[in-house]
Amino acid sequence: MGLILGVYSLGKHAWAMREGDAFTLPAPGIAGAESQPDGADPAYIDIGAIEDWEDDVSGGQDQEVWRPSPGRLVLKDVLEIKAKFMCKFTTGDVSPFALEAFYRTSQKLDSTSDQFNPISAKLRKIWFHTQLYDQDDNLQLTLDLWGRIKVTGGIKSNEGALLKPTWELLVLYSSLNSAGIGA
Repeated sequence: MGLILGVYSLGKHAWAMREGDAFTLPAPGIAGAESQPDGADPAYIDIGAIEDWEDDVSGGQDQEVWRPSPGRLVLKDVLEIKAKFMCKFTTGDVSPFALEAFYRTSQKLDSTSDQFNPISAKLRKIWFHTQLYDQDDNLQLTLDLWGRIKVTGGIKSNEGALLKPTWELLVLYSSLNSAGIGA
């Protein structure tokens, strides 16, 4: 399949693998900036049902280049000298991983966890694997990104309201960051 052309309603699925976690696909290894698990590895953690997302590449820094013409300076070019990529999304589930990311616990939480220590670790670095499907269940885009994950906005509750964690993945450099179009 080539470039995405058309109007789509996209559904997004996302998984995380913590830095330092063991994986088996494509070969046994330990997750890190230059050690990437395959998207099908069973050690990936389901982040939960993605309700909305935004990929934001507007951050970074530009540098203006000026030249005289003939005596006053005019803008000749603008060079992008820093680039920043952020993924922002909301899940409809409060998963153990959402609590782990929000409370910044050193414990790796799962469905059997019964205790943790808040603010006992720094923000986690992860491999973020996401797949976007169109309304006909066709895979349109896959992203594999190394980054720093956090739950933002607090864990708020009030009568009748659902808890919906909001997340930010700040994409960090890895030579293995990649995207695929279609299946």
